[in-house]
Amino acid sequence: MLIDLFGREGMVIPKADYYELAAMAAKYLGRREEALGFSREAKRCWDIVMGEGSQESKAMVDFEADFDVR
Repeated sequence: MLIDLFGREGMVIPKADYYELAAMAAKYLGRREEALGFSREAKRCWDIVMGEGSQESKAMVDFEADFDVR
């Protein structure tokens, strides 16, 4: 998987983008748990790259809120 390659190479920025895309695709396909898992990984990566208060990180929080996660 491409995300695994990014991890082995220590590339965080591409991982954030691909996890975010995977989250959106899983949501579109109705795969709730996968979407949430990818979203959480995207947020973790965005927190590292852009900071916890970044627009990218907040977008993933909002993404999860669409699922009414508590």
